[in-house]
Amino acid sequence: MIVTTVTNCAPHPIKATFTSNGGPLLIQFHGSAWSPQKSSGIGANLLLDGAVIATAQAFTNEANSHKALVLVNVFTCSVRAGTHTFTVEAALSPDTKIDQNDFFTITVIEYQVS
Repeated sequence: MIVTTVTNCAPHPIKATFTSNGGPLLIQFHGSAWSPQKSSGIGANLLLDGAVIATAQAFTNEANSHKALVLVNVFTCSVRAGTHTFTVEAALSPDTKIDQNDFFTITVIEYQVS
């Protein structure tokens, strides 16, 4: 098993690369976001090579308050060996905001196939 922290506490915008050996992956993704509106759903999409693979989300009762998004574990076994790119983008509503005060962690655990 190989554990790679692709990004840790990275400010927005996030675009980070990692190298896979072609084995099955467990990807952990979490961060924070905010909304200028009260009583709003907020979230962030995690994209792998341009395709959305997960959405971390939360709900905020008050406006302008940064909230932790729920940790997401994504298991995928369809990546080829080589370099891949993660991108984080705001999701769920046009009111979701991500700025320099929001931080994200993306961790990849790759299992060795024998």
